[in-house]
Amino acid sequence: MSESRTQNSISKRLLGWFQQDPEPMPWRGSTDPYAIWLSEVMLQQTQIRTVIPYWNNFMVRYPDPQSLADATEDEVLSDWAGLGYYSRGRNLHRAAKQIVQDHNGQFPKKPEDVRNLPGVGEYTTAAVCSIAFGEPLAVVDGNVERVICRHRALSGDSRKGETKVLIRKWAQEWIDPEQAGDHNQAVMDLGRKVCTPKNPNCSACPISTDCLAFESG
Repeated sequence: MSESRTQNSISKRLLGWFQQDPEPMPWRGSTDPYAIWLSEVMLQQTQIRTVIPYWNNFMVRYPDPQSLADATEDEVLSDWAGLGYYSRGRNLHRAAKQIVQDHNGQFPKKPEDVRNLPGVGEYTTAAVCSIAFGEPLAVVDGNVERVICRHRALSGDSRKGETKVLIRKWAQEWIDPEQAGDHNQAVMDLGRKVCTPKNPNCSACPISTDCLAFESG
């Protein structure tokens, strides 16, 4: 099978696996970039089950960038209390003010504008823009790094050098441009639930048949 056909097959299998039984989360299925951005910021260094009640509360208290920008920092941080990493809450508030000032309260669509928001990096930009706007930008987090390193038998530090470059190359080549958001969520879910750091469940993996780590035992 050619490399391009293999990549297409990988994406198709990932999407089939993901769409068969997607894990329920209140922001899943939404294309509201504000709601997705809020979830991605909260999920940094924090477990899903912890985030859900905070996300629900924020969406009631601050349903859009304008309402978040109108709140005081003390109010935002009070509602953030318990999530930790309070710089995330401060950046969230600063970003909302920037959205109101620079984008008339509308969450920006261009990846470069999203990337310029306080506290937003490459990962969050790709996640928001792919899920909300269908931009074919691959997300790369620890789960994605692990999936690709095992599948392609990459060694070395995944955060730097040639390995980092190759991970991003494969992540971008795998992505289905027609279903970028679902594809990204599928790879992240695979790494979180199946291709785990210890004792991966290879028998449940939809892409194990051409995984080099699986083949080598």
